[in-house]
Amino acid sequence: MVMGFSQTADWYLAPADRNGYSGKGEIFESIVDDGNWQLKWGNGAGVNVYANPDAGAWSSQIISPCLANSDAPNRIVYMISGPHGENVDAWSADIEIALDNIREKIPSAEIIALQPVVGAPEDAEGDECHTTGTTCKSLMASHTDSQGY
Repeated sequence: MVMGFSQTADWYLAPADRNGYSGKGEIFESIVDDGNWQLKWGNGAGVNVYANPDAGAWSSQIISPCLANSDAPNRIVYMISGPHGENVDAWSADIEIALDNIREKIPSAEIIALQPVVGAPEDAEGDECHTTGTTCKSLMASHTDSQGY
């Protein structure tokens, strides 16, 4: 299972966006064995949200469920983003709590891979999207700077 936030849904579901969901991620799931991959995401669900065991992201719908054991995945790729800027202590604390929550809520997970989101200054606005060749901002990664975004 891939877990994350809105940008996670953007790349997983491409070329559709999270509002125009077409049933599965046409690009990503055509590359991987799509019967073994699924998505759970929450809008704005950074690490600070997954650190809250009662957050709505935990009850979000699973997109493109695995063919077997969809409710008990054994591997999770957890996409990490959040509002903490350069505050290492806050990042560390929320990541540890989010991991504890994952272990509690998804005890079948034997492997939890952490994938931090990295980005470029100015959110790389105006860059060319690799999937469409058009200028866009919707697929740009986060950038942590002194302002926390």
